[in-house]
Amino acid sequence: MKMCKIFLLLTLPLLIFNACMLGPKYKKPVYDLPQNTASDEDYYISFRPNWWKMFKDENLNKIIHEALIYNTDLIAATARLDYARANYISARAGRMPALTASVNPAKADSNTPYITGTSEAALSASFELDLFGKYRALSKSAYANWLSSKAAREQVRLTLIGQVAKAYFKMLSLDLQLKIAQYTLKSREEDYRIYKIRFENGYINKVDLKRVEAEMYSVSTQVENTTLSLLQAQTNLQVLLGKSPKEIVEGPLIESKNIDDIFVVPTVPDNIPSTLLTRRPDIIKAEQSLIAANAQISAARAAYFPDISLTGMGGFASEPLHHLFETNSSFWQISGAGILNIFQGGKIIAQNKAASAKYREMLASYQNTVQLAFKDALDSLNANKLYRKIYMETKQQTEALKETYQLTKMQQDAGLINTTDLLLVEQNLLSAEVRLVQARQAELEAIVSLALAVGGGFEEDKFLHPKKHKNRD
Repeated sequence: MKMCKIFLLLTLPLLIFNACMLGPKYKKPVYDLPQNTASDEDYYISFRPNWWKMFKDENLNKIIHEALIYNTDLIAATARLDYARANYISARAGRMPALTASVNPAKADSNTPYITGTSEAALSASFELDLFGKYRALSKSAYANWLSSKAAREQVRLTLIGQVAKAYFKMLSLDLQLKIAQYTLKSREEDYRIYKIRFENGYINKVDLKRVEAEMYSVSTQVENTTLSLLQAQTNLQVLLGKSPKEIVEGPLIESKNIDDIFVVPTVPDNIPSTLLTRRPDIIKAEQSLIAANAQISAARAAYFPDISLTGMGGFASEPLHHLFETNSSFWQISGAGILNIFQGGKIIAQNKAASAKYREMLASYQNTVQLAFKDALDSLNANKLYRKIYMETKQQTEALKETYQLTKMQQDAGLINTTDLLLVEQNLLSAEVRLVQARQAELEAIVSLALAVGGGFEEDKFLHPKKHKNRD
C-alpha cells in the first residue's frame, strides 16, 4: 500500500504540470498554388496505388511484385524505418516514469560470535518533470523523423516501381529494335549477294558493290551494339528485382512481349491538380523533417532552464532475513533535485544556433522539394503530350518511307536510278523504324513519370492518419 502511495506521489506532478514547449509553434509553409479543375482531378483518380496495372501487362505486374519483395534498396529503406521507429519509442520513454526493483540479501562475518548484515527488497521510481517541454519536444521530433522515414520508404518504393517499369519498357524497346536490325541485316546480306553476282557478271561497277557491302557491315554493327544494350538492360532489370549474382549470370532472361502490345492510356488532360502534387511522399518527407527540426529548437531552448527530477524508494530492510517482509521492517524515501546549467563554455548557445540553422536548412529543402515537384509534374505533362505527337508523326514518316523504299527498289531494278539513291532510302527507313520504337518507349515512360509526378497513388491522409481509415479499407 505504501508503495502505491509513493508511486502516486511521483506521478502526480505529471498530471499537474503540462509541459510547455518553449520553441516556435510549427506553421506549414504557404504556397501560391495553381487553381484546380474538377474534371482534371477526376482523370487522375485512375492513378490508384496499383497504377502500373493500367498497362495491362501480366509480365510487368509480376516483376514489380517481385521487386517489391526482394529489391535491396527497399529492404534498406525498411531497415531505416525500423531504426527511426525505435528512436521514437526511446524518445517517448523519456516522458514516462522509470521503475526499478532490487533485492539484496546480505550476511557478514565480523569475527565475532554474531553474524551481522542487512537484507533489503526495494522498489524505486524516478522521472524528470518536463516543465519546459524538453522531452515532449524530443518525442515530437523523433515522431516526425519516423514519419519522414516512412515517407522516404514510400518514395523509394514508388521510385523502384517507376525504375522497374521504365527498365522493362527499355528492354522491350531494345528487343524490338534488335529484331528490326536483324531483319534489315538479312535483307542487306541478300542485297550484297545479288550485287556481287551482278558485279561478277559485269552489270555493276565495284563502287556500287562496295557501297552495298559497307551498308551491310554498318547494319551488322548496329545489330551488335543493340544486342549489347539489350543484355545490359536485362541485367539492370535483374538487379532491380534483387537477383543474386549467380542468378544474374546464370538465370534465364526475363520474359517479355512486343512493346507495341502494351496498352497506352488515353490522352491526359491539360492540367495536374495541385492538391495531388502536395500528396507526394517526397513532399511529406521534407515537411516531416521540417517539423522535426522545429521541435529540436524547443528542446535546445529547454536547456536554458533547470532539469527537475523526483525519485522515490520504498521496501523492506531487516538484519534477520526471515523478518524481511514484516510490517515493522518497511521503509520509504522520496526526494527531489534540480540542476541548472550555469556555464558550459557557450555549448548551450551553440546548440540553439545549430537547431535554428538546421530548421532553416530543412525549410529551404522543403521549398526546393515543392518547386521540383511542380517542375517534375509540368515536365511529365508536356512529355506526355509531345511524345504522343512525336510517335504519330514518326509512324506516318515510317509508312511513307516504306512506300518510298518499294518504289525506289522498283526503279533501281529497272535501272532508272543508281545504287546510292536506294541505299539512302534504306538507311532512312531503318532509322525511322528504330525511332518509331524509341518513340513508343518514350511515350510509355512519360506515362510512368506522370504517375510518379502525382504521387503514384500515394494517399497522404491514410499515411498520416491510418487509424481513421482502418475500418474503411
